[in-house]
Amino acid sequence: DQAERRAVSGDNEGWPLVIHTMKLVQARWCGSHAELHAEAERVMELYDPEAHGHFVHMFGNDPLVLAYGFRSWSNWLEGDDAAARADVSACEVTSRAVGHPFDRCWQLLVGSLVYYFSGDRDALARNLQEAKDLARAQNVDFVNYVVGPVWTGLVHILDARWEDAI
Repeated sequence: DQAERRAVSGDNEGWPLVIHTMKLVQARWCGSHAELHAEAERVMELYDPEAHGHFVHMFGNDPLVLAYGFRSWSNWLEGDDAAARADVSACEVTSRAVGHPFDRCWQLLVGSLVYYFSGDRDALARNLQEAKDLARAQNVDFVNYVVGPVWTGLVHILDARWEDAI
């Protein structure tokens, strides 16, 4: 609450973006699609790569990558596969431009989940492999040892390889 008051007062450069990014994350995990879309739009309006590019080094994720990524899930869950895929593409372009290893892995996994939802096994496997390769090269242990194996199970599920999925 104090951070939001300071953000609104203009006391700290970048605080409005941080506040709306955190609200975006909260809306995602609470399942509020309308709020998520509103906060994603606000993040997209506020985001300036020159002024806010350093946030990826503070938080591990770029705010614009988070906005596109979370909105892609929400779009898919609301039945708009085309919008979900468009957000995945925008998320990929942004994460490549940002160039942060964890952020890039996160983006690849976000895209993978949309592809899993859609049953696009090839796109899922391609993104997953790129994320695992990058994680291995950059020592992103969370992807190497936690998320990578779980997402690999998703590929096995789509292939109906039940024993490998478990």
